Amino acid sequence: MIDRCREDLPGALFMYAVPPDFLHTVVPKYPALQQRVQAADYFSRVNPFSPQIDLEHLDLPDDQLLTEIGYRLLAIFEVAYDVRLNRDLQTENVHILAEAARNSFLAISHRRLFVKALVTEWFRQKETGETLITPEYATALIRGQSDALAVLADQQQAPY
Repeated sequence: MIDRCREDLPGALFMYAVPPDFLHTVVPKYPALQQRVQAADYFSRVNPFSPQIDLEHLDLPDDQLLTEIGYRLLAIFEVAYDVRLNRDLQTENVHILAEAARNSFLAISHRRLFVKALVTEWFRQKETGETLITPEYATALIRGQSDALAVLADQQQAPY
């Protein structure tokens, strides 16, 4: 697929998430892949062409990262489900939920919990009407997503 991007898929961008060990155990077995993803350092403002992005080493403060993710997801959600949500109201909801996610000290990544809780809440609000969530409700949403993933992990595999 990587080789086809030049002629058959011009302008295509493929992104994937892998555990760090993948880069050390699997990638070296494939020289063409290694040449494309090998990097001296992670993606940043001073290294904008690095193919590796590490969410633990970003130039953005975590609060800004979560809100930026939320804003971009809102636009995608609206297109995907042919709905128009109240931007001002949902901006507040993004901030409240981002704060709740950052303040959670759970075994699962707060970023993952934030995205899952935010999209779940937008589905609910799409069907039942838009409301401003409270910090307490946001905390419950985050905890609920964590509990749901923990149940799934007990039944199948670790969710992180």
